[in-house]
Amino acid sequence: MLRRIPFEHLKNLRDLGGFPAGKTHVTRWGICYRSNLPENLTEEEKQWLLAQGVTTIIDLRNAGERQRRPNCLEPDPRFRYCNFSMYEDGASVNMGDPEGKQQVGKFYLDMLGSTPAPVQALRSILNAPGGVLFHCSAGKDRTGLIGALLLLLAGVADDDIIADYQVSYTYMRDYALAMAEVNPDRPAYIYHSDPDFMRDFLAAFRARYGTVEAYLKANGFEDRDVETLREKLREPM
Repeated sequence: MLRRIPFEHLKNLRDLGGFPAGKTHVTRWGICYRSNLPENLTEEEKQWLLAQGVTTIIDLRNAGERQRRPNCLEPDPRFRYCNFSMYEDGASVNMGDPEGKQQVGKFYLDMLGSTPAPVQALRSILNAPGGVLFHCSAGKDRTGLIGALLLLLAGVADDDIIADYQVSYTYMRDYALAMAEVNPDRPAYIYHSDPDFMRDFLAAFRARYGTVEAYLKANGFEDRDVETLREKLREPM
């Protein structure tokens, strides 16, 4: 099985399967895919997604982003398209302070507390009849948060969650360099997926919520919902 899917038009497409989840389980292949924006997929690439059983597309971007750069899968009737905006235009300026590198983890935590989108996304994954592809623009920050919550719930170790987050810069380096060139007034670190960003987020998340189960239950999940989603995400080794 391939973790990174080598699409020509989707550089950061990855399967969340194959991670050890505790001592007895592993995350399932073909359930959750994370990516950057599906903008110009070929019919062959769309057919690959359909062949893997992907039924649901979750777009974590806001209305302005969607208008500027449409998702090519949104109008496709073969997919169920959902939009849960993680933050509005301009919110990311909180990360734009040159001295703010140490605050990225807090910025991520604040996103979870300021919008129902993360819980809506996880509920959509819970209820999806097949595989799910979730994305933002680069597939790094917002997508990384949803990926982290899913892997936490499955029981994946922090080091693997951090590694899954960190590799986004490797796959999206050309995009990051282009964005840094277009926006020279913004600190370069905001285009990186520094492992410390996710490490800081995980520590801050636990300090505020304790566990991902507690976070979900505080936001409307029942015990059976939590357990059903966990078992959807993993399987015995």
